[in-house]
Amino acid sequence: MSEEVVAATEAVKDPKKKRQKITEYILKVMTAMDPSGDNTKRWKEFLGGMSDTKFAEFMELIRKKEYQLNLIAPNMKKVLKISDLVNASKVVGLKLAHRLWLRDKVTGRKYLTNDEHLVLTLPIRRAQQEWDKKLAVPARDKTVDALSGQVVGEDKACSISAPEIQSLGVRGLKNTMLEVVKVRGGDVTAYGDFKRQMQENGRVTLQSLDPRTRVRSADMVKVLFRGMHIDCNV
Repeated sequence: MSEEVVAATEAVKDPKKKRQKITEYILKVMTAMDPSGDNTKRWKEFLGGMSDTKFAEFMELIRKKEYQLNLIAPNMKKVLKISDLVNASKVVGLKLAHRLWLRDKVTGRKYLTNDEHLVLTLPIRRAQQEWDKKLAVPARDKTVDALSGQVVGEDKACSISAPEIQSLGVRGLKNTMLEVVKVRGGDVTAYGDFKRQMQENGRVTLQSLDPRTRVRSADMVKVLFRGMHIDCNV
């Protein structure tokens, strides 16, 4: 809650009026962020169903920052608008843009920017699955799946998931993606040439491999579709 609302509620002596004022403020903020009224209705029912004692305990949790009022916006179903969020920031008295103190890399002197810049608190998340955490060193790589061309069973060293591929993509590690998804991911011809060059020269580059080879799973998809009399341009 903003300092203005806290001051206003503290001036109210009647507990019921104070509760009403706090509830109205919460609903006002929810409506500002989500004009559809879904979150406003949810909080109205939630707060309205509390006894005065439970309401006071709930407010105490918020005061101690042990609980935060939340907004539910199901992914791909509800799209929050930036303009509504900006208006909501004005309702709660939150200033989004600030002049920043920066340090010059050459002189080391600090200076204050002329313009204000957007400042937000954002969560930092990392993929729970990380490729290097799942890495193993098998004794060989002879067991290959006939459909995918990928090493399987006890010979399988590691795997890579879609979130990990996306993580590599946003970092611009295209060659790494090409190696783990294509060369080591089922392109039997490229992987055979990869191992040969490594054994003969002690090094190998992706540019030295034939770019016309494909992963076996792509060929198998084409065969399966054709077997069902479905045209496929894979």
